[in-house]
Amino acid sequence: MTLIREPYFTPQQVKLTVAASPVVEFLVAMWAGIAEPDGLDSFENSTTIKAIRQASDVPADDSEWMSEAGAARWSFLLQFVIPNEMQSIADLADFIAEQDPDELVAHLIHKDDEDCDPEVCAHKHIESKNPAADRDRIVSILRSLPAELDVELKTLVPSLEHDEHLSRFLAKSLDPEQLIETVTNGVAFRLNSDTNEVVLIPSVVVRPWNMMFGSEGTRYFVYPVSDEAVDADPDSPPSWMVEMFKSLGDERRLRLLRRLGEGPAGLGELAEYLDLAKSTTHHHLRLLRAAGLVKAVITGSGRDGTHYELRPKALGDAAQFVASYLRTGPLEGDTT
Repeated sequence: MTLIREPYFTPQQVKLTVAASPVVEFLVAMWAGIAEPDGLDSFENSTTIKAIRQASDVPADDSEWMSEAGAARWSFLLQFVIPNEMQSIADLADFIAEQDPDELVAHLIHKDDEDCDPEVCAHKHIESKNPAADRDRIVSILRSLPAELDVELKTLVPSLEHDEHLSRFLAKSLDPEQLIETVTNGVAFRLNSDTNEVVLIPSVVVRPWNMMFGSEGTRYFVYPVSDEAVDADPDSPPSWMVEMFKSLGDERRLRLLRRLGEGPAGLGELAEYLDLAKSTTHHHLRLLRAAGLVKAVITGSGRDGTHYELRPKALGDAAQFVASYLRTGPLEGDTT
């Protein structure tokens, strides 16, 4: 049984963003193909990475220039794509063309943390003697890419969106460090005091590996989408959504939610409220916790030291996810 233990200190407020799009996947593919040239076949989707790189048909000199410092220029363009929700390479090119050259290059200059594991963090050291020329060169490279590449990348969208929704759902019950460890299949990363944002990027092309980098207080984690996301029928709802609404399809569990909406309560009190055995009541609470609707808070030892609370935001989030799935409304904002 997993319980959520309240911390003994005020947790650091870290913004959490989950982002995926065709243009993000393009940048990740270019980055992966350059950062791991000798290990490309270890990627499950190595053929996809190779196809994207070949479709890009970047001139040799430009490709070599973009490959400097471990493909840093490709990965650091993510900083512009994600907050502006760009959906095409042409949009990215137009955006970069409008940027101040000095500010653009300032974003691209980076030195990795000294304590960063070299096996998981790419080494990126970028310098520029002519910011304006570098900006124009990036724009030229992006604009030279064929329009068909955007079309090809859009075929990956269903899997990306499926996993994006799953990570946002998990974020309701996990703190950033727990969520990172979960989506990366075991990469335990301890956020330091300088981290103010974590960006999670689901990717089809990196499976089964993870890639990451940091910049100006933000940590980017590119992680492989789940098997469920890859195999899912594009029209099928996520399994967690099905389980959530299954948990609501019981009168006793709905009564528990109503009672917890009035305030926290212990197992004994809730069992008495339902006129059920503690073991049966605990079973219903476990299902509600698994659905992300209720949390267990440890305040002492044993079951008597545990009480249950409603997650007031959970049902609102569920309605939002359903609206997105039914295409009757957008999925607004980032999970924080």
